[in-house]
This record gives sequence, C-alpha cells and structure tokens, in this order.
Amino acid sequence: MILRINGLRFYAYHGVMPREQKVGQLFEVDLCLEVSGYDGSDSLESTVNYAEVINVVKEEMEVPSKLIEHVCWRICRRLPAEFPAITGGTVRLSKLHPPVEAELSSASVELKV
Repeated sequence: MILRINGLRFYAYHGVMPREQKVGQLFEVDLCLEVSGYDGSDSLESTVNYAEVINVVKEEMEVPSKLIEHVCWRICRRLPAEFPAITGGTVRLSKLHPPVEAELSSASVELKV
C-alpha cells in the first residue's frame, strides 16, 4: 500500500543564512510511504496512523538545521524506526520562496526512506 501525505506546511528556522535562522520561513513536506501489512480491514491497527506520522515530521521540523537535506534525512531515518510497517518511499522537503536573487517558488530535496 502507498500512503501519501502532501502539502504539510511548517514555519521553521532552517537555513545557512543568519536571517533564516532568526526569522524563519515556510516549508512544505510531501510523503510517499510504502506500508506493508495492510489486510483490508477497517481497523487503524492494520495500517499506519497518518496523524502520528505527521507528529513525527512536525517534531523533526522543529529542530533547526542549516541544510534542508539534513532535516529530510532525519525524517527519512525516523519514520521506519517509529513505524516498522513503513518499508520504503520518499520524503520531499521544500523551502518555499527561498531568499535568493531570483524569482523562485521553492527549492526542494527528496530522499528515499
């Protein structure tokens, strides 16, 4: 089964520039997670609770880092550790409207779980 969680938005303090670390900015996280063991039942125990997944992502987004790569890597490592039914997938972390000398809607990294 594939579990998609798209468009999670967080205000966070990731970045190399001192202003990014002090003022913060908006980020977006998209998850595409491979989940094993779903048996077709209508029981939450047979799958991964996406509200709990979102809480893990939120916790990692609250830890400031210089690189979005590092934040994404932490999320990718933590999800299967917390939820053994997650057997793969991808995490995309986007910095919305990064402070660069160009019109840019986002800069993203995507890593495999």
